[in-house]
Amino acid sequence: MNALIRCCSALLLMTTSESVLAAPSPNAPGAWSVTWENDLFSAKHQDRHYTNGLQVTKTSDNLKQFDDTNTFSWLANLVKSLPVGSIDQWVERRTTLSLGQVMQTPEDITIEPPDPEDTPYGGVLYLSHGLEVFAENHADYFDLLIGVTGKYSLAEQSQKFVHGLTDSVQPQGWDHQIPSSLLLNAYYSRRGFTPLVSAQSNWQFDALVYGHIAVGNAQTDLLASGGFSLHQKSVNSLGIRPGRLARDVIMPAHPGSSGWYFYTGLSAKAVAWDVLLDGTMFKSSPSVDKKAFVGQFITNMGYKWQQFSLHYSWVISTPTYDHERGEPDHYGSLNISWRS
Repeated sequence: MNALIRCCSALLLMTTSESVLAAPSPNAPGAWSVTWENDLFSAKHQDRHYTNGLQVTKTSDNLKQFDDTNTFSWLANLVKSLPVGSIDQWVERRTTLSLGQVMQTPEDITIEPPDPEDTPYGGVLYLSHGLEVFAENHADYFDLLIGVTGKYSLAEQSQKFVHGLTDSVQPQGWDHQIPSSLLLNAYYSRRGFTPLVSAQSNWQFDALVYGHIAVGNAQTDLLASGGFSLHQKSVNSLGIRPGRLARDVIMPAHPGSSGWYFYTGLSAKAVAWDVLLDGTMFKSSPSVDKKAFVGQFITNMGYKWQQFSLHYSWVISTPTYDHERGEPDHYGSLNISWRS
């Protein structure tokens, strides 16, 4: 596993070694961000599989350094020791704290017991803490996650509450959900972009690259993605990458500026473990035979105004498990961020 991590980290480093990020804002304040992912926001309201995710994140002001006043001292030392560029080149350092919940259900939620060949009922309630560092040519993100599955995830109560408000069909199979377990996960990601066309006008066309590695009993996977963005120069070209658990958060690029942002791209993920498909490691658990490789098409658009930004993303996924029936899964993502 250590060899795999070193190989994957080297790959991520190489993919963005020539990238150039929009200049960070060293004096910019922190931000709050709320992300809501749901198949209700897609072109097709499927109400199946990954059906809802919600995360609230607080991002700190720019920090002079990472130390035991703003993060775990061992985590600060770990970040400083990793090959993510010279500390002297870091022009922005921030910490994040996120609280979130995700859930999934089978396609037919009216039967009990649920179809054993469909995705099991499952939910995760989690808390994550992250470090973000920006240099002139890249940005790196480190996240630690602790979470729970089963009844303590409160996924059953959340779905039944929302379905009651919307007068939707009540799910019948939550008694067969993935059982309670403690989750621990670590994430490392890198992203950057290369300007392709910078017009004399206010618009710019970029190529973007992104990669991450996740290790833990919530998710163990390797992801790489690339795409193109068209944006006004007042807006950061990093965008949002939708996805379950420890989602990356966009921050308004420059206080007082405004502008539009559009992105389209593809991602490929090699999956070794996914608790919402494989079930828990140490208990008997409902599960399905997951696909080892999953692809996604992602498109998003957003607008930033002064201290606020609003983004919408649409995601189409290839099958995530064997015997998956019907059309590809779709879901949408809404994100609002504001500087505090």
